[in-house]
Amino acid sequence: VLDEESEQVICQVKAQRKHSDNEFEIDFSAGGHFRSGEDPMTSLRELEEELGLDEKDYTPYFLGVRQSAAEIQKNYKEYEWQYIWLIVTKGINLEEINYNDEAKGLVAFDSFDAVDMLTGKSPKLEAIHIVKDHESKGIELTKDNFVPAYITGEQIFVRLLERVCSYRKGNRSLRW
Repeated sequence: VLDEESEQVICQVKAQRKHSDNEFEIDFSAGGHFRSGEDPMTSLRELEEELGLDEKDYTPYFLGVRQSAAEIQKNYKEYEWQYIWLIVTKGINLEEINYNDEAKGLVAFDSFDAVDMLTGKSPKLEAIHIVKDHESKGIELTKDNFVPAYITGEQIFVRLLERVCSYRKGNRSLRW
């Protein structure tokens, strides 16, 4: 999710740590599953389920489909197709997002700074952390805070954030 007004990317801090032992693990903004035969547009319902965003609150930009085959834990490999969207809001109040129990908080940060940190150009990323009581505080993130499988290999987080940077520069041809 990109809030166009603040130019901040919004991601979840996962409540359930399924990818690593990290207590503060950042995943995509929202994600979920849809049934065989369902239109991929139905996957956007996850934005309402997980973040409380109504379809009138955002504009979706379809980026593409990705096949995932990642070892999430020792002896556990996850295979799935992921329909990836950039969701653009205009002036969302982070402290009013009603996220569900799948997240123990949200983080907001600059996409350009995030690409620099994830590609090794800078060691840390300044961010805002919003917790359940809607309290926010400034924090520093490192690569260790991101789902490991999404920053190694094909570097899905970097690819997504590069699309956000491209959008912020005015490019609306975002598909990969």
